[in-house]
Amino acid sequence: MYDITKAAHVLSALRRTRPQTKTDLKNYVKVFLGIDVPDRNICPEHNSPMDYLWHSFSADFPKYLAPQFIAGSSRATSDEPRVTKNADCVVWANRAGGKTELAAVATLLDCIFKPNCQVRILAGSGEQAGRMYQYLTNFLHRGYEEFLAGQIRKERCHFVNGSAVEVLTQSPASVRGQHIQKLRCDEVELFDEDVFAAVKFTTHSTKNLVAAMEMISTIHRPFGLMQKVVSSAPQQETPVFKWCLWEVIEQCINRSCSQCPLWIDCRGKAKKAGGYLKIDDCITQMRRASRASWEAEMLCEKPMLDNVVFGEFDPAEYVKPIDYDPNLPLYRSLDFGFVNPFVSLWIQVDEDGLVRVIDEYVRSSEIYHTQHEKSRCGYGDD
Repeated sequence: MYDITKAAHVLSALRRTRPQTKTDLKNYVKVFLGIDVPDRNICPEHNSPMDYLWHSFSADFPKYLAPQFIAGSSRATSDEPRVTKNADCVVWANRAGGKTELAAVATLLDCIFKPNCQVRILAGSGEQAGRMYQYLTNFLHRGYEEFLAGQIRKERCHFVNGSAVEVLTQSPASVRGQHIQKLRCDEVELFDEDVFAAVKFTTHSTKNLVAAMEMISTIHRPFGLMQKVVSSAPQQETPVFKWCLWEVIEQCINRSCSQCPLWIDCRGKAKKAGGYLKIDDCITQMRRASRASWEAEMLCEKPMLDNVVFGEFDPAEYVKPIDYDPNLPLYRSLDFGFVNPFVSLWIQVDEDGLVRVIDEYVRSSEIYHTQHEKSRCGYGDD
């Protein structure tokens, strides 16, 4: 009995001990939450799920962490300067890639080891937000009840160290007026753009906590919100943590590559993997899905182009600086719209039949145009 009691005290003390390295964090999550987070980037240009979790957790601590900090205390960590001025990040990962569960792990770690940390969960649907919160509440029942201040509510919970988590709804009224440190936006692809624009002003740093907006999703739609977020990330100096099927699939052992349906994409990657997705499940899903869906949802190569008029259009290949050529005829095309934009294009076609779009004019939700605009588009009152 004495040994069991002593072991329980040791386990409780370890649960309260803040991980100080990336390896410590991986082991902590595996022991106390039962999750073995994959930590290998199989594709050269990708990251591992563990890279995201470490970024999210370590942003508020010095590069070389001070001696252990015991969780549950409300004392400030003023002796620990912030590492970075901004902790925003983008997570672009495959379906069943563990994005939502890992974000819930990050939320638990924030509330346990970062006093007075206010975290909000916002998702593209109420169901998706509830899923992340459900992960969190399940974690709390794995021995973290002592950290709670009161009961776990349907959409919020509070901690004895002053931290709190709340689920927000997809509406401008819900997000406006929030002043928080950590915001986790799950399934950004499904967000209302007005809500997404409003929520960007909600995060604020404190003396010991770095404000962070985490944008998490798979890219489903061409030129959709998540693709815009990923494309603008380099200009905003926001890190993008990207992983696909190969970072989270189980290791392939004793299978014939020549007989495997995954070989066309795998090329031996699964032999080096160390994730949790069952290979047979992935084969079944690949056979169910179209090639375009498979590439977008599981390989994170590009969004589906099923409903795009010119699916083969690639901005990297076709968008280049070009000048007006006075030796070529100039054409103008008009596409009237209201909900869909009014568009005017100025086009030239060279001797080889190559179409050049010299300029464009786009306006949305307008019922009239000023004389200047009419003149630019080339038509008048008559």
